[in-house]
Amino acid sequence: MDWINVNDKVPAHMQKIDVYVENPFFGSFERTNPAVFLWFKGDDEGSFYDSEEPIHLDYITKWKPKPPE
Repeated sequence: MDWINVNDKVPAHMQKIDVYVENPFFGSFERTNPAVFLWFKGDDEGSFYDSEEPIHLDYITKWKPKPPE
């Protein structure tokens, strides 16, 4: 599956996804651990988080759904 730009579309709430990071300080890479996209009440944009740990993810520019397991 092709990468989806976050400016074009965001994932569904709690959808497990792969993400691509474009960090101006550490470079660009595909993150090895899955992420999830969360919408909280009052949050207009939503945020990306690690799927296993309560870690907020920054500099996410692209995403794609995880293939079925």
